Amino acid sequence: MRKFLTLRIPILLAIFVIALTLGLVSMRVGALITDYWDIGPWRVDSSGHLLPGVTGSYNIGSDSLKPADITMSGDLAVGDDATVSGKLTVTESITESYELITTTTAFTLTAAQAGYVAINSSYKDLTVTLPNAETCEGIVYYIKAVDTGTLTIDGGVAGVIDGAATYTAMDAAGDCIAVKAGGLVGGATNWWIFLRYIQ
Repeated sequence: MRKFLTLRIPILLAIFVIALTLGLVSMRVGALITDYWDIGPWRVDSSGHLLPGVTGSYNIGSDSLKPADITMSGDLAVGDDATVSGKLTVTESITESYELITTTTAFTLTAAQAGYVAINSSYKDLTVTLPNAETCEGIVYYIKAVDTGTLTIDGGVAGVIDGAATYTAMDAAGDCIAVKAGGLVGGATNWWIFLRYIQ
């Protein structure tokens, strides 16, 4: 019996090694064909990028299990919200979006347009409505008038701007304000002016 087991163990080990090798070869062949390695819901492409199997479906960390420091030397692109519970250190700069809107027709800004917005109304009076502050709390618009004509900023759905339904002081080229959604006394539907330059 002992001799039988002694002979069987090397054979079983050999079979295991062969099976493991074939599995790795199969994974490598699959990687060569698809140009990436699958790791559960994640994949690593041929350039070394760690990618989710499906866009916007997987998180790194959770509320109860958070990663430690994340050190990066390049750009950080976030497709949705990013929450930082500790300290965020930026050694270079944070780039915000910039958009020049040329129109004579009233319109509503979207949350995706948060950042710097210059408005050219071709010297006409124009109303710009802010989105619902309750659904985009924390975002900031830096709004600048490119030409003359009264630029009216509307607080949007049930929203107010520093307590008023509209802000109408922008009537000269170069006038600008910075408004932030929610977060202060008065409820999440409020917009607050933090900076203004009115001539």
